[in-house]
Amino acid sequence: MTTRLYPPEEDDYCVCSVLQSILRKYEVEMSQEEIARNLTPDDSGFRVDDSRIRRFMESNGLDYGWRWHDMISLRDLNSFLEDMDRESGIVGINEHLYLLGRFEKPMLELIDPMDERVRSEELFSLLRRMDKTKGLFGLIRPSYITNNE
Repeated sequence: MTTRLYPPEEDDYCVCSVLQSILRKYEVEMSQEEIARNLTPDDSGFRVDDSRIRRFMESNGLDYGWRWHDMISLRDLNSFLEDMDRESGIVGINEHLYLLGRFEKPMLELIDPMDERVRSEELFSLLRRMDKTKGLFGLIRPSYITNNE
């Protein structure tokens, strides 16, 4: 299912834009401002690696888990990316967040919330780029899936 992105309503709302798209996929309507009120602000927008975003997702019937690019084995990362492709995924590169459009090993399609442009990235090139900055992979899926695992 293609998830439509809505442009960030504020300069530092790329996280809110991506999360709004994912929430709408699961039939949860919420403004980017409402989403922002439920996240932890930081210097470049909002954190995607803390308990506050996890609780926010749980309050909307979703499970959220993330992995730092350098804290997961390649085998586990491939499995995690496959789960992200099946459900919903986010990819953080440096201080910008993308929606995962598709993952077909070793290629990722990343959708930029700023202009909805789709970028194709080879996984190893992406990991090398993340090594120079920072990187995160996030999986969002309905809670009933994790409750039955």
